Amino acid sequence: MKEWTPLIVAMACVASASAQDATQALYQGRITSNNVNVRTGPVIGDSYPFGKLQSGDVVEVIEESNGWVRVRTSGGAFAGMHAFVSGGTLSADGTTLSLTAETPLRAPNSSAQGAARNSYQSIATLPAGTTLNVVETLEVDGLPVYKVRMPGTANGWVNANYVRKAAPVEVQAAADAVKAAPAPAVATTQSPAPVTTAATPELDASGPAAAAPTAEVVVVEEVVVVEPPKPTALDLFRERRAKLADLESTWKRVREQPDRSEELEAIRGQYMTFLDNAGSDAGAKSTVNWRLQQIDLLMKIQQENANVAATINALDANADALAVIAKAVESRADFDAFGYLNQSVVYDGSSLPELYVLADPTTGQAIAYVVPDDCFEYDPMLGTLVGVKGDTTYDPTLRVKLIRPRTMESLPVARTPATPATDGMPVSTGSSE
Repeated sequence: MKEWTPLIVAMACVASASAQDATQALYQGRITSNNVNVRTGPVIGDSYPFGKLQSGDVVEVIEESNGWVRVRTSGGAFAGMHAFVSGGTLSADGTTLSLTAETPLRAPNSSAQGAARNSYQSIATLPAGTTLNVVETLEVDGLPVYKVRMPGTANGWVNANYVRKAAPVEVQAAADAVKAAPAPAVATTQSPAPVTTAATPELDASGPAAAAPTAEVVVVEEVVVVEPPKPTALDLFRERRAKLADLESTWKRVREQPDRSEELEAIRGQYMTFLDNAGSDAGAKSTVNWRLQQIDLLMKIQQENANVAATINALDANADALAVIAKAVESRADFDAFGYLNQSVVYDGSSLPELYVLADPTTGQAIAYVVPDDCFEYDPMLGTLVGVKGDTTYDPTLRVKLIRPRTMESLPVARTPATPATDGMPVSTGSSE
């Protein structure tokens, strides 16, 4: 596990972050889906997510590269995010930090619950003299680390499938929302003091009576809550069509990878979820129903291919391979799940959670989806038979069975050329993503 240290050198994919101020914006982009990851780099295997954007957020696009866009961390979309720095001079009240030297700004690692110790990639290099707002002062390995509000001079990477050019009216609406965001409107009303008249003092043996007390002035604060504008029918239509476009893009990636056809059931579940929320959009419903028919047909063909492949394997596999596989299958009883491990194309951490798919070694169909855990190194096990012990549950939202591993064991059986390359049988030796 990577640990926080000022000596770690930022990765090449984010090393250019120090020049972000001089980079001109290409255009203002609008996010088309909810929970879209912002990453430290444009390569999933070499970066990690540090925040999420929501549908309708407007971002400043400063670069396009191989299906990704680089965005500046400015505007309301990044208002609630934070980052980490070390070094500098903390103010007496602990609310601001002044940098005394050029300092890397490190993105919180969402894959590790945003812990400072595991947040090691730089998304900007801040010059000396920069002042930052401090959210919290932490200690890592005996050294102070400051959790600060995200400055607008850093940058991150977003999958280009979830960004389109924003219309001028959308850009203006986002700017207006930022201006109105600091606090709800507050009106202070002060009630006038009551008019009092001097009373005629009464005389007695002790002298004039004490003066009557003045009435207390009460200040009443009235908080006016400004309700956000409700989305129009056109806004809902556009959002729904953007989600369908994202789903169609994922479907295309699944179809282009025949060794990942074990995920047909997963993509089918996502289409079913969309159909449940399609409302009265007849065009979208027609498209989804047609796609479901295609998927059902492919799943049927996949099952038939799996049956044929299983028969061929049973007849043609050599005795040594059969003995090794038989031994591995016998050991299945020691595990809660057993199969080939691959990265998921559908649940890739973009708009859906990042999961690993466990495929049956004989039919090629998905047995369960493994929930990532920092305790395990998954890359060396991709494309191999693994046994998993852990808690299994069915997720009604994702419509798949999940397993949270307590132990994982890579078994000494690799995919062999004897396994036919069909939609129903996994054949790749690793991830194709």
